[in-house]
Amino acid sequence: MFTKVAIAYAVVAWVLIQVATQVFPFFEIQVGWCGPLFSLLIIGFPSICLSRGHLKRRPRESQRTEAADAVR
Repeated sequence: MFTKVAIAYAVVAWVLIQVATQVFPFFEIQVGWCGPLFSLLIIGFPSICLSRGHLKRRPRESQRTEAADAVR
C-alpha cells in the first residue's frame, strides 16, 4: 500500500509542477513561484508516506464483533 501512495503522490506532484510551469506565465504569475511549489511538494512527500504508514498499522475500528452484533 505504501508503494501505491508514493507513486500516486509522485504522479500528482509531477502533474502539478507541469501545470504550474505552463499556467503561471499565462496568468502573469512569476515563474519564481514554481520553486516554492516544488519545495512544498518535496516536504509533503515524507509526511504523506509516514501518515499512510501510520494509518495502515492502526487496527480497524469499524470491524464488528459478535458481542456488538448481539447487543443490536
